[in-house]
Amino acid sequence: MGVIEEDDEGDPKVKLYARDDGSFSGEALVVYFKEESVTLAVTMLDEAELRIGDPSTVMSVTQA
Repeated sequence: MGVIEEDDEGDPKVKLYARDDGSFSGEALVVYFKEESVTLAVTMLDEAELRIGDPSTVMSVTQA
């Protein structure tokens, strides 16, 4: 919902968390360039479907 911050190598600051076995846990951290984008992302994406039409993909979006 905004511009994602980049690290020193130019890669987006997005962290996907893994379980002990290496599989994706379903949790991620996204760092936005502007603080206002965080509020916008929470407002627009919390309880939204990641895959539209698939209610099993509802996201929980919160500010870290």
